[in-house]
Amino acid sequence: MRKVAGTGSLVVLLALLAACSGGGAAREDDGAGDADDGSGGADDGDPDGTESDGDGNAEPGDTVGADGDPDASGEEDGAADDDAEAGAPEDGDADTYAPWSFVAAADPRNNFLTWRNALREMRDLTRNPPPSFDHAELLVVPGDIDTNSVNYLLWGEIFRGDPTMAAYVAALGNHDFENSLERVYVTGAILPAQPGLERHAPDDANYWLDWKNVRFIVVDQYTSPWGDDGCFGAGGRAWVEAAIESAVAASHVFVAFHEPAFPRGGHDGDSFNACPADRDAFWNMLVAHRDKVRAALVGHTHVYSRLRVRDPAGAAANDPAQFPDEADGIWQIDCGAAGNGDRNTVVRFQVEADRVRVRALDADNGLVAGFDVLDEFEMP
Repeated sequence: MRKVAGTGSLVVLLALLAACSGGGAAREDDGAGDADDGSGGADDGDPDGTESDGDGNAEPGDTVGADGDPDASGEEDGAADDDAEAGAPEDGDADTYAPWSFVAAADPRNNFLTWRNALREMRDLTRNPPPSFDHAELLVVPGDIDTNSVNYLLWGEIFRGDPTMAAYVAALGNHDFENSLERVYVTGAILPAQPGLERHAPDDANYWLDWKNVRFIVVDQYTSPWGDDGCFGAGGRAWVEAAIESAVAASHVFVAFHEPAFPRGGHDGDSFNACPADRDAFWNMLVAHRDKVRAALVGHTHVYSRLRVRDPAGAAANDPAQFPDEADGIWQIDCGAAGNGDRNTVVRFQVEADRVRVRALDADNGLVAGFDVLDEFEMP
């Protein structure tokens, strides 16, 4: 059933659209950030930094001010400051970039305390055993971010004053698309505020972003004419392939979308695999570009998993109990959930000239749970 947003969401949407209309979402380094910076926001051990109705979650219609408190006033704070374009890649050989890092997390939804804990782990790297990862320069969120107004502002709050984090790479999930206010917030407020996006159209969430030696391609599985209830048709597939082929300066390509091609842990038959012909054609296209395409980053199931698929129609790829690792295949990394699941999952990526190291961390849900290493591997 389609969700109906409350008037609180409408108010914050209009206010934030107005705040974003002048350009990138600026971060004020005014000392009014997270409690870790000496502010009046949530203390690291104090769940009361985010108001609640008693169940530990803020209400979907609530707004978040500059200190992270629902219902507090404050203008929008994205994590990039006004000169965020300086964080975009410079001209030159992709192999000349020093190693750098990005992070991915999916499906926070309205578990704001768990999302806050995930964001702080991204920022603080409290669990970073050798070989260590650098501080992340951008965050990829493969969908189901709603309530977007709260979760995006929490990102801005946690990373206020951080000299590294500069972009928020959001994909639409089914819950983001079903609520028109959530959808418009992503396409009309979040995406225009990010530096360097090349968008297909202003009313969908198909776009790509070049960052140093990586091209990120984000796929909208819901907005017509290409997206349809978690599937992605031939026109969109051609657009993605053109984006891959034009990434001549990139060493690595990542594709992000919400509903997995090969679901594990849930939503089997209720994901991209519900359209097997389109799914197989899309995956075969990725495999054909395996010299650059490293992985598809997905969410939706709320359970972390990884598998490498060469044959999308094969028995192993389509058996929910198997996790194939097929030579010459493309990785699918399901980022689990950073809020709307049984575990709080964060996936780090350390990018080098000829490889990418991946480390998944997880923790119990809630504001103060510590993270442990869940999985670690490298690609290609």
